[in-house]
Amino acid sequence: MTTSKRWTYGQMTREAERLIVRHMSKETDNNVSRCMAMGVHQLWYSLTVGWQEDGDSERLERLINPRSQQPPA
Repeated sequence: MTTSKRWTYGQMTREAERLIVRHMSKETDNNVSRCMAMGVHQLWYSLTVGWQEDGDSERLERLINPRSQQPPA
């Protein structure tokens, strides 16, 4: 196993966001796409716990479920 690949927090967060947006924009089989997007978020969360920047987790969750955890007006 090689250890040459290294990701920064920002790179992981941007890639998670890209994948979530991709899965949520699919027109077919919305339930499977939503589950895939939730899986991306869960993996991102597990890998970044302890290093997360304020608001990132909630922002990624809103990409999956826009009605959840709306910020105060």
